[in-house]
This record gives sequence, C-alpha cells and structure tokens, in this order.
Amino acid sequence: MDFAEEVRSSLDSVLFWGPDRTMAALCALAVTRHSVGPLTWLDIRDPAGGTDDCQPILERLVANAPRFSTRTATDLAPVDPESNPALWTVIRHDEPSATVAPLLDFLRLPRMFESILEGPASPAAPMVLLSTNVDRIVHLYPEDTEMTRRFHRATKDQSVKLVASFCGPGRNDRFAFGHVFRLVPGGSGTPDAWTILEEKEGAPESRRGGIPVDRLDSVRSILAESRSFRDPLRPP
Repeated sequence: MDFAEEVRSSLDSVLFWGPDRTMAALCALAVTRHSVGPLTWLDIRDPAGGTDDCQPILERLVANAPRFSTRTATDLAPVDPESNPALWTVIRHDEPSATVAPLLDFLRLPRMFESILEGPASPAAPMVLLSTNVDRIVHLYPEDTEMTRRFHRATKDQSVKLVASFCGPGRNDRFAFGHVFRLVPGGSGTPDAWTILEEKEGAPESRRGGIPVDRLDSVRSILAESRSFRDPLRPP
C-alpha cells in the first residue's frame, strides 16, 4: 500500500504538515521516491543558524541530489514584477490578460528559483523539488489561497513538481496544494504510531479514515533508512 498514483506521478504539488519537522520532511521525501523525475532539494534553513534534527538525515538520504540552501528567509521572497518599468516595454498594452497573467506569475517567483530552474526540467523530464521547512517563509506570503495557487501554477508550468514539508499549525492556503496530508502523532510518540490524513478543501475535519504511516510502503522504507542514521524520532 502506498500513496495514490496521482500523488506521485503527476505534476500536482504535495504538502505534508504537522507538529514534527523531521516526520514531515521524511514523509515528503517518501513521495519523491519513484516520482515523475529527478530530485532537487531546497533546504530552507533555520534563520537563527541552528541545525535541524532532520538535516543530517536528509543529507544522507538525498546525498546525490542537487541542493539549494537559503541563507535567510528573504532568499525566497516573492518579486514584484509590476514595479519593473522595463517589463512594460516588452508587454503590449493590448496584450490579453490570459497571456500576461502567467508571465507575471512566473516573474513573481523568488530570485533563487532562477538558479533552481536552470536544471533541464521539461514536460518529458520534470523536476521534483523537495522544499523542506516552508513554515519559515510564510511571513513573506499572505494567507491567500488563490495567490498561493498561482505560485504553484507558475512552478508547474516550468515542469516542476513541488513537494513541501511544513512544521506548525495549518494555514488556510494549504489547499492551494494539489494534495494535502496532515500528520498526527500517536500516543507512544514513536514514528510508527503516527497517522497520515489526506485533507480536502471544504471537507469536515476528522481523524477517521487516517492511515498509520507504517502501512505506506514508501514511508516505512524511509523511516527504516533514517533509523540507521540516528536514534528513533523523539516525541514532538
């Protein structure tokens, strides 16, 4: 048993969120295994300069993947293309909005994405972008589902599948992601006791229907690998 085919094999964005940074990152990594294309890791670092528990684990699990690390959260701040006068010299005043809007959304992508997107992503060979710790940049983006959805469309248009991990309480705009999974700790606090719930926008919040993480083949495999690098995950 594993994640549905459309979660792994489409360009739909995927979010894992919950109270434990390591568990969220490992579940996100699990989805990238056997996904649509080669993996690139975007590591959003602790702005205070600390080292996350999951960082050395991920460094070994994705050792061969290209890696981009933020120096400060503002490395991933959106750009305001409309403030660039040169832009309007290449866009005709009568250009249809259906043409202009996707261009503006692409130009709003953070400057760091210029380096990330230099990879050879294409519709025939998409890139899978594992973005860990996205909670560290939420202060740069309004909690606006439609605006966040436009950001995701811009990355998808570049043949990039975004798979993100988030530590903390859920934001309303999490439903801009194509698939949203909430991680709930079990009573024992051990990794195998966690439950994963797929959330749907507008659906009532419920723990019924959740799946123990150790029943998902890709997550169980990741957790087994992680145990060889460190002690079992601490309770959240």
